[in-house]
Amino acid sequence: MVELVPLEKKYLDIVTKWNYDTEINFYFSKRPPLSQEQQLHWLEQTLNDSTKKKYIIIHQLNQKPVGMVSLMKIELPLQKAEFGITIGEKNYWGTGVAKAASTMLLHYAFQILKLKEVYLTVFEANTRAIQ
Repeated sequence: MVELVPLEKKYLDIVTKWNYDTEINFYFSKRPPLSQEQQLHWLEQTLNDSTKKKYIIIHQLNQKPVGMVSLMKIELPLQKAEFGITIGEKNYWGTGVAKAASTMLLHYAFQILKLKEVYLTVFEANTRAIQ
């Protein structure tokens, strides 16, 4: 159903589009959307940060980017990390894409990175994430 590909600069425009969608942004951030320049700076920092692994979720049927899934604050000595996911294409909400991408990333976290704990910080209104 989905494949995960590492975040790269070529995905900046689509990630910025998701960032500017207030309905999407409501679920993962309470800050105003970043400017294009700030978004580029964030991307460059993220790509050079060994405590973050961010992947674009590609829907296999049409090879379209539909979201992003992440491990952040990776602490290998403590064997833990924070999990994050955004489905940026709203027509894919409720289709199983998030579950498939989450399963893949959690397999990587527990089987490859050998983490013992992966946690999610979520806003109370984000009932999909809570589920």
